[in-house]
Formats: sequence, structure tokens, C-alpha cells
Amino acid sequence: MIRHRKKLSIMLILYMMIFLLQGNAQSSDQPSVGMERAAQVKIGDIAEIEGVRENQLVGFGLVTGLRGQGDSTRSELVKRMLANFMQSFGIQIEAEEVQSKNSAAVVVTASTPPFAREGQKIDVEVSSILDARNLEGGILLQTSLKAANGNVYAVAQGRIVSPEKNSSLKTVGRVISGALVERDISSEFYSQNSIAVLLDNPDFAMAVKVQDAIQEAFTNYSVRAVDAEKIEVAAVDAEEFDPVRMSAEIGELEVQPVFPARVVINPYSGVVVMGQNVRIAPVVISFKESELTIGWQLDQQEEKSTIAIENTAKVKDVINVLTEAGLTVDDIIDVLRTLERSGALLGTLEVM
Repeated sequence: MIRHRKKLSIMLILYMMIFLLQGNAQSSDQPSVGMERAAQVKIGDIAEIEGVRENQLVGFGLVTGLRGQGDSTRSELVKRMLANFMQSFGIQIEAEEVQSKNSAAVVVTASTPPFAREGQKIDVEVSSILDARNLEGGILLQTSLKAANGNVYAVAQGRIVSPEKNSSLKTVGRVISGALVERDISSEFYSQNSIAVLLDNPDFAMAVKVQDAIQEAFTNYSVRAVDAEKIEVAAVDAEEFDPVRMSAEIGELEVQPVFPARVVINPYSGVVVMGQNVRIAPVVISFKESELTIGWQLDQQEEKSTIAIENTAKVKDVINVLTEAGLTVDDIIDVLRTLERSGALLGTLEVM
């Protein structure tokens, strides 16, 4: 159950959402040039150029200086790692002779940005793999970081800090700017005089809008929406093809976004987020001592009061009526779920 204070805050959120959505609906009835322009988004904010991406790296390393909070002395792995480390500097020692709780075996991970170059610094994440209790303040010894192809692209070393201040999770930490890129990581974002634009959220209608916007701006290029996600842009004249400039200019083009008819519910927090275009088909909803009719005109019953919403209602209208009728957020979520199951919710319902 959601406590009273939490319910009040969530109800305020719902009322604010309803107010904003009603304002949007009123604006859509009387559109202005300024409003339409404000609703447009840049292609660069909703799409990426194919091939421009991060690259994941991983390594296996050793952390020292943990003040007795490292892996236990029973860990044969840490003993062998420490012995091998010392032997690399000419110090001969057997693994069995190592008796220390100041070290820990760790996994080191990192993500390199697109077009990472030699000498560039990146952050790394460090996590314990055995029974160390606290990595904070320890020193990560030089660790090679490999990509999926097995090649070393960066080397990490440095002092470990907690991911959050006063965090109780001490077996995970971060080394800020702790890795140096040792090899350029190339990103092949064009081929055969063409580039491809990938939508963050695949949608056929949005793909067509992006295709039309690019074709209008680049009349000498061939633009084709391959599917709901990918739009190919090819140069007719190879001499005019400039992939960097083209990628930059495409990202600055504006399009009218397509808003899906979707309602998203977080049952744990009670938050309901809905698209403006989500509607409800003619239906009757019974709750407590009342009846809510949508798109129907029914005879008023003696034992129930009837609330009517003419024509097809938007979800925000129904939520407004239900909140005024005194239903809690939990009740409203149940109503929306039931509407979706009955087929009356003309959109998609997602429960997080």
C-alpha cells in the first residue's frame, strides 16, 4: 500500500500531467507557427549515425593497499597474482609464502567513446571477484584492457574511489581518468559513398519523416528508408561525398516527432505517463457507487450516479474523472489495466 503522503505527491504529479496535456490539447486546436516549430526535434537527438558507437573493454587486475580488507589469505588466486607480479621485477617468491589481506583480484571494465585516439584518458570501473570487503582507496596496478577481438586497446592504473559518496557498496569502485588509450579505435561510419541513420526508437512513420527531411535538404543524394530503423543516404556523385559534413548537417535537420499512443505505468511508485493521443473506446466503468460512461448515453440507475464523457475520451480525461471521484492511484492503475485487457484502451499499455 502507498502511504498517505506518497499518494498526495503522486496525485499532484497526475494533476500536473493532466494540466499540461490539456494545455497541449488546446494548443493543437489552435496551432501557431511558434508552437509547431517548438514541437520539432533535431534528427541528431532521435537518431545515430551507423557505426558511431562506444566500444567495451575488459581486463583482469590486482588492487593493493586495502588495509586488511582485501581477499582472505585462503585465496590461492591472489597469492599467485602477487607472486607473478613480484617475479616480473626480479623478486623470486613462492605463492605459498604470500600472506596478506591487503590485496584483491578485480575485474576492470571501461567503455571507449567513438573515435578514441591514442593517449586519450577514460574512466574505468573496478569490481571485486572474490571476498574482499572494501576496495575504496586501494591502488589498481597496471591492467591491460582488451576488446572482444582480443586486442589490448587501453591500460588502466590508479586510485579507486567509491561510485557514490557515503555508498555502502564498497566492493565496486571507479578510477577517474584511470585508463590511457594505447591504440586508435576506428569507427567505420560510411562505406561506398553512403552513410546510414539509425533511429533510437524504430518507427515506420518516423523513418519516413526523416527520409523526407533528408531528401529535401540533400536533393543530389539518394535517400531511402530501409525499414523502421534505418535510413540510407548515398551520394550520386562520389566527388561531392563528405561524410563528416553530411553527418553534421543531417543531425541539425528538424522533423515533426511521432508520439506513440502509449501509457506507461510504474506500479511501485504509482506514476502514470501517457501519450496525448491515447484514447478509450466507448465503454462503461463501474467503481464504488458510480458509473462512468464513455461515448454512451445510459439511463441513470437509482443506486448509482452516472458520469458521462461524450464521444471517445482521452486517457487524461478518464484519469481526471477518476481522481475527482476519489479513486486512489492504485485504483486508477487497476482501471487502466482492465481497460487494456478489455480492448477498450486504444493504444499500448506498458507496466514497468
